[in-house]
Amino acid sequence: MTIRKLTEKDKNLLYNLINNIEANLEDKTFWLPIKDKAKENFFNENWTLFYGAFKDDKLIGACALFFNEYEYGETLSYLKHIPINSCAEIGRCMVHPDYRGNNIMQLINAKLIKEAKKRNINYILATAHPKNFASNISFEKLNFKSIKTIVKENIYSRNIWLLNLDEKTE
Repeated sequence: MTIRKLTEKDKNLLYNLINNIEANLEDKTFWLPIKDKAKENFFNENWTLFYGAFKDDKLIGACALFFNEYEYGETLSYLKHIPINSCAEIGRCMVHPDYRGNNIMQLINAKLIKEAKKRNINYILATAHPKNFASNISFEKLNFKSIKTIVKENIYSRNIWLLNLDEKTE
């Protein structure tokens, strides 16, 4: 398996993975719908940075690091002590159903955390449906701290996770 930054050349692979994830969700509230504005900026590195896991030439998992208030503003509003220009959000984490249970999301997110550090980000936000055990466990293993549970857009229950990159971890 190879993990690398996705580029515009990977666009169709990413959209195919997204379509597969959306089509196979047992609980549709696990996945927030993607707004057009977000999709338009999937390959704008000042807005979003996607990393993907590949087996041969097949994209089997992907996660994004968002650098803009459009993506994480609502979540950040619950954390008044975090300056908007000092954070990013990990999101749009997805693993093809045939490859789940192999820590792929955790491996991708570890790379995104390194990217955030290179960009002098102090905090990384993440959200996950309370019953999405794989996502919640993955964030915990990456030293994120559980903050609270919220409801986004009046429909989507989410646990908020926060990683303080200034704290020393073992």
